[in-house]
Amino acid sequence: YGFTELRVYTHSFMIWLAVVLLLFLGLLLRDSLRSFAFGTFVAALLYLAALNLVNPDALIARENIRRFQNGAELDAYYLTYLSSDATPTIAAMWPTLDAASREALTPNLRYQLWSLQRKETSWPSWHLGRSQARTALEGLGLTPYEDIVGD
Repeated sequence: YGFTELRVYTHSFMIWLAVVLLLFLGLLLRDSLRSFAFGTFVAALLYLAALNLVNPDALIARENIRRFQNGAELDAYYLTYLSSDATPTIAAMWPTLDAASREALTPNLRYQLWSLQRKETSWPSWHLGRSQARTALEGLGLTPYEDIVGD
């Protein structure tokens, strides 16, 4: 089975939970359980920061494409529903995909490019992940769905 958002979040939460349980055991042995609430709060902040640094959607795309390169089946349909954070990873690994996977991904990527071009009209709407996705898609030479959707 490939990586999915549910699997990544579930596994990472289990790791966080193990850290909290180890913290509890350590504080129990030291007889200082009053620090448990603060320690749990710090562990939660570190967990969320680590999750943001890992970039789950890019991780999912990267690992699923690597699995495909090693002979597993690629769920291109699932990749099309990841956020724009996964798009630069998909674009970087585009040359390694077979024709069927590219064909499955292309319509959604064209729509995503069209959508990204419409969203970034002023500075308050600028977003780093969307900007990187737009640059990656333009680098692939894809054309947006302007001819189908229109303005």
